[in-house]
Amino acid sequence: MSYSSARSNTQITLRDGRSLGYAEFGDPSGRPIFLFNGSASRLFYPFEGGVASAQGARVITIERPGIGLSDPKAGRTLLDWPDDVRELADRLGIAQFAVAGASAGGPYGAACAFKLSERVTTLALISSLAPFDIPEVTKGMNVAYRAIPFLIRYAPWFLNFAQSLAVRRPEMAWKQLYKRLPKSDKEFLRAHPNIDLKAMLVNDTPEIYRQGPQGIVADMAVLTGAWGFSPADIQVKTSIWQGAEDVNVPPAMAHYLARTIPHCQLHMIPNEGHVMYLNHWPEIVAFLLQD
Repeated sequence: MSYSSARSNTQITLRDGRSLGYAEFGDPSGRPIFLFNGSASRLFYPFEGGVASAQGARVITIERPGIGLSDPKAGRTLLDWPDDVRELADRLGIAQFAVAGASAGGPYGAACAFKLSERVTTLALISSLAPFDIPEVTKGMNVAYRAIPFLIRYAPWFLNFAQSLAVRRPEMAWKQLYKRLPKSDKEFLRAHPNIDLKAMLVNDTPEIYRQGPQGIVADMAVLTGAWGFSPADIQVKTSIWQGAEDVNVPPAMAHYLARTIPHCQLHMIPNEGHVMYLNHWPEIVAFLLQD
């Protein structure tokens, strides 16, 4: 299992004048998958680099506003995101595509499936956040993440301060992230030393925060605010992948999404946590490429 490197990390200029950063992996002539990353990260780097190419997948990851090469968008909502994705797809000449969202990228994937239903073929939600305003949906979530909606509303300065520390001390930020991982995730990473998440995240920090911490904090505000639509209105064939021991995004969120989204299948993976996608990337890609 190894890292795959992007063929390119580039940007386009959107019609409203903003820059949108993106990168591509896998087979350049393959079937397209738009894949959205988690929070405080710039791009989702698929593992087992040959998998996407071998399965005939062209994986396109996009940097959200204010992160990496993407310009911020003031006052944005979750439902603004599909418009950016549509414009990039049009520019790349892609009519139809699969969508996957990992962790904090999940709501963005769901928004695309809802708003671009005529173009999205399949949706994979991987350790995906659910709407925070659903009763009991944060049950089992790490207290630091469960507190984010409160901090966004009453102490956004604290989140900006915490993110600015991550810029100056990325190794400390990694230690905090690692500390919050469940035991199963830590055991998996120890058993696969060639998967160096620490090096990937620490080395990428300058690009994640090249525009400062505000982009990440704005992303948190979008993710913990109202979605603007109900998951029940998603009509795209959907598969949810969730580690049963995840405390970053708890199983309660996956169960809510699975019982709410029509045409949905839940894969609850026992004895695995938030990074279970490292074990299941080939299966996820295979689902996304279904007709």
